[in-house]
Amino acid sequence: MTKESLNFIRGNDSEKLDFGKIPFNIATLDTMLEGGIPEKHFTIITGLWGAGKSYLAYKIAESVINSSGEDVYWIDTENSYQRQWAEACGIDTSKIQLLKATSAEQAYEGVQYAIREKAPLVVLDSIANLVPTAILDEKFDHNPIGWLARSLSANLPRLMSELTEHNRTTFVALNQVRQSITPRTPDTLPGGRTQSFQAHLILQVRKGTIIKEGETSIGFEMTVRITKSKVGGIPNSSVMIPFKYEGGIDEMEVMLIDALEKGKITKKGSYYYYKDHTSHGKTGLRDFFVENSELYEELKNELTT
Repeated sequence: MTKESLNFIRGNDSEKLDFGKIPFNIATLDTMLEGGIPEKHFTIITGLWGAGKSYLAYKIAESVINSSGEDVYWIDTENSYQRQWAEACGIDTSKIQLLKATSAEQAYEGVQYAIREKAPLVVLDSIANLVPTAILDEKFDHNPIGWLARSLSANLPRLMSELTEHNRTTFVALNQVRQSITPRTPDTLPGGRTQSFQAHLILQVRKGTIIKEGETSIGFEMTVRITKSKVGGIPNSSVMIPFKYEGGIDEMEVMLIDALEKGKITKKGSYYYYKDHTSHGKTGLRDFFVENSELYEELKNELTT
């Protein structure tokens, strides 16, 4: 037995140990995460239905496709992948390798295949719908306790081993939130604790205040919180992102929120100040930057450099 045969490496081996970040290209979120989610690691995005989990996964896929030009793998266990919505999020859907998995085993094998192919990204949507064949083949009244947790406990560590060995693929999984029967823990993740142990980063997405134009609901305030991180960002920190039903994230509004938080724009009462310019109200501030695109680009550069 030798160090080489056991694959020992030096603790400063940059080729084996360093990793980059994949940005969402949402300014405030990427700032909180110190650049985005970690490459070559396992990230879980959790939340209730309709909170924006899939949207964030699409933004990661868009970022990878645009930067690398390579295919990304999407394992769909819920029959929820929508080409039109993916394209509305900016994705070139010809770069998506889609697997509509009908069993947990097929989904695990799909993730394993993507990792062994050294794909830049594989997305699993979602953990909550990983139903083993042993359950699918039985009658509907066959429902043994903890079958999803047992399935994850047996197979997720295997996928983590593959991720470590091939050292190239970023693995993102979505999961839903369920209400716990225990009052002290109102939220729980289907599938038990293994996923939380294995994840390097966990983001929790919550749906907040509805955004309206007059009496019409046009979106909501999405809050993204870091609930666990071994790879950058401060646990329990959070950002609020305005999400519009028709257009997803409003980039300009996110940028203006970021500018306010960083002091690039100041607010006194209902007035906003940027350098020598004064605007009244949020609408006035937005209109000012729409009409002065060169100043908006200047502000963006100030925030990103």
